[in-house]
Amino acid sequence: MITINTLLNRIRWDPEFGRGDFAIGYYDRVERRIVTVPLRELSIHPADRFAFDVLDENLESHHVPYHRVRRVFKDGKLIWHRKDEPRFGATEAPPGVAAEARERFAQEGAGTRASGSPPARRARIGRKRGVKRATLSAGMVVLRRFGGAWRCLMLRAYRNWDFPKGEIEAGEDPLAAAQREVREETSLATLDLRWGEAHRETEPYRGGKIARYYLAESPQGDVALPPSPELGRPEHHEYRWVSFAEARALAPPRLQPVIAWAKTLAAGGAGAA
Repeated sequence: MITINTLLNRIRWDPEFGRGDFAIGYYDRVERRIVTVPLRELSIHPADRFAFDVLDENLESHHVPYHRVRRVFKDGKLIWHRKDEPRFGATEAPPGVAAEARERFAQEGAGTRASGSPPARRARIGRKRGVKRATLSAGMVVLRRFGGAWRCLMLRAYRNWDFPKGEIEAGEDPLAAAQREVREETSLATLDLRWGEAHRETEPYRGGKIARYYLAESPQGDVALPPSPELGRPEHHEYRWVSFAEARALAPPRLQPVIAWAKTLAAGGAGAA
């Protein structure tokens, strides 16, 4: 079987073979599962033969070694898998693989997470890794009235929709951080904080991250997606003013309680943090 580097080079340089929609599945050590992403969303550096970069849903870049690539798909069909990896959909490891490896293969093949592994194994993982402290980011559900109805501002980065948000800088107040993120990501500088410091936090996700969202009205101003100094391009690919129902359809599960909270608060309901 050819190596993953050889396969990626063929996709890049063979015009006939390279036609199609490619995706790769790599093992995420934090979520303890295989994550599948379109090949076009990877940042591959020809001089780096050992790893590539990929953005997660929180717009954080991850350096992923090639040895963690498990599968490659073309037009939805599996065309390559690591030789010690079961075929897609299988839950059993090849013969001769150690017991712990068989357990890992079973979890990855079935799409389960570490929370479904035996308690003894979870304890070993916890002792090895230690307890990771939660990382708090701050964001804003920005509202504007269109024809008398509220619309939310949502931003798309690759396939992921979210509200403006980012990490809180050292010594920075969370509400101030949320306002700063709105300015930096959307160019909206005028916000009416009519709901004060009321906020809603997500449940911990992806290795203990927590996002806190405030609510504000943007009475005027054009949205623009300026280039990020770190990335050299805008962090987001698209923005939309959407209804609460449309926001629920676009947003991932972790944002659903935030959207329900924002809708209740905007309608004049209780807005406890």
